[in-house]
Parts: sequence; structure tokens; C-alpha cells
Amino acid sequence: MFPTLAGVLLLGMMYNLLNLEGTITPWWQLVLRGGFLLLGSCFFSSVSSKGTDVNKPKTFKVEESDR
Repeated sequence: MFPTLAGVLLLGMMYNLLNLEGTITPWWQLVLRGGFLLLGSCFFSSVSSKGTDVNKPKTFKVEESDR
């Protein structure tokens, strides 16, 4: 849930900064936001393909001597 929240906050902040800048046309704003989403997707894909499943909950193995 944290990565999704962080992504939404970053995208919202980027949207507001581009609007406050005022010199970037709406078409280029869409291009920049699309590029940001594309880079985020590629990053998440590369992290997931390395064998680390970010959605899988961590489990702890209980040893017999711990009981």
C-alpha cells in the first residue's frame, strides 16, 4: 500500500508544480506525466523480475527450538 500512496503523492505534486509553473503547455504536461508513469512502471517491473515479490507478505520460519 505504501508504494501506491507514494506514487499518487508524487504524481499529484508533479501535477501541481507543472500547473504552478505556468510556462509549460498542457500537451507537454501530459507528455511529462506519461513519461513519469512509464519510468515508474519500468522500475517496478525490473524490481519484480529480480525475484523480490513486493506484494508477497513476509513470513517468518519458527524453529522447533523456539517453541
